[in-house]
Amino acid sequence: MLLLFVPSATVGAQDVPVEMARLTIINDFDVPICYVYFSLSTETDWGEDRLGDNEVIEPGMERSWAVAPGEYDLRAEDCFHENLRQTDRIAIRATFRWEVEPNPNRELQLHAAQLNVSGLEARDRGQYTEALEYFEQALAIARDLNWDHGQGGILHNIGLVLYARGQYPDSLDYTMLAIPFMQAAGDRVGETDALNSIGVIYSAQGEYLQAREYFARALVIAFELEDQ
Repeated sequence: MLLLFVPSATVGAQDVPVEMARLTIINDFDVPICYVYFSLSTETDWGEDRLGDNEVIEPGMERSWAVAPGEYDLRAEDCFHENLRQTDRIAIRATFRWEVEPNPNRELQLHAAQLNVSGLEARDRGQYTEALEYFEQALAIARDLNWDHGQGGILHNIGLVLYARGQYPDSLDYTMLAIPFMQAAGDRVGETDALNSIGVIYSAQGEYLQAREYFARALVIAFELEDQ
């Protein structure tokens, strides 16, 4: 471990060494890593990009940071802010090397995403049965891949279609199911939208106290995102 000296919190006490761990990120993609985020898993946001404005990790290269030992969430993005890899709840105690490598499931994820888009297009045309067929196909792929982000978004889209058909209880069930997946994926924008949708569904059923509760929860997250 690295030893860093930090001022003691006690007035008059001597500085004491604090053991630091080392996080190394290796770029195994064929594109640069332009944005790196890591934060303790207990934090509610990623914080600032760790590379800064003028630094990238080129393909085949690596970059290291000294970090306090703990449990971290890690995320790497390309220069267009596309997610290259995200890993949550990684225990970093001494030296940890994190390889950012191509996702073997990427093609299947892209197929599921395209099915989801087709479902949205059918929904916008008012073809709800067709939309649900597309969403169910996309959801089956996302489930096979244990893809939290995909499952959350698709479940919410199913809920929106069921709401448009006036199937409020079913719409509520699907939208409720979406939230844990969004939370697991760190999709706070999606979670805000889903909470707001639940408020709308409760309102449509005349359950205004429950609607207010979910609108309030959505508003709290929206304010937090605005502050970031």
